[in-house]
Order: sequence, then structure tokens, then C-alpha cells
Amino acid sequence: MHRCDVNKICFLEKEGFPFINIKKEFESEFNVIHCTVPMFGDESGELSVPGVNKASAIEALIKHLNIPRENTYAYGDGLNDIDMLEYCQYGIAVGNAKQGLKDIADEVIGDIADDSIYESMKKHGLI
Repeated sequence: MHRCDVNKICFLEKEGFPFINIKKEFESEFNVIHCTVPMFGDESGELSVPGVNKASAIEALIKHLNIPRENTYAYGDGLNDIDMLEYCQYGIAVGNAKQGLKDIADEVIGDIADDSIYESMKKHGLI
């Protein structure tokens, strides 16, 4: 079950098999995140290796590039973006994001299809 070349597994909703069953089965070994891709269904999600997430990747990158954390921005739409938005100085959820992500974001912008990330980056002086 443990491999060094896989860091995430997505699973799809299956009628009659609720997310909570998957969580109970795997939470002792993996991060279990609920419904990361809405088109997969409300009972879908992903399993990932503990300690390996978007925040840990950003942390490694900014250390390597010697960029202060205060200069970090994260844009997200799914619950698998929570760690990233919480880690970065500015955590921004797009308008079509899952409500749980909007709840923890520093800012919620418009829908991703409406160039909201571009407009936000301009607003914050990133471009």
C-alpha cells in the first residue's frame, strides 16, 4: 500500500458508499479530504500522504528561492487548498470555491471564469 511514486489518490462517488466510510477506513494512514473535485460527486475526495500538501510544497519552494512568507499569495477553489491558503500570507478563494474554503480565506473574489484571478493579481500589485 505504500509507494514512493504516488502522493495522492482521487476517488469518485459511489452510490450507497458514503465518504464517511472511506474516511474511517483510511484516516489513520492518510490525509482524507472530502469532495475536492465537485464533478466527481459530493461523496468523492482524495487520499494523500501526511505532511505532503500544497503548503509543504510552497514552504520548500520559498525557502529554496529565499522568498519571505510575507510575500506569498495562494488562490484556491477546493478543500484540498485549505493548507495552502492557511500557510500563505494571503489566502484567496475564487467565487466558485467550496464554502469551506471561502470560510477560511482572507478574501473571496469573483468566479474563476470571469478573470477574477487576473484582476486580483492586478489589485495586489502582483502583475
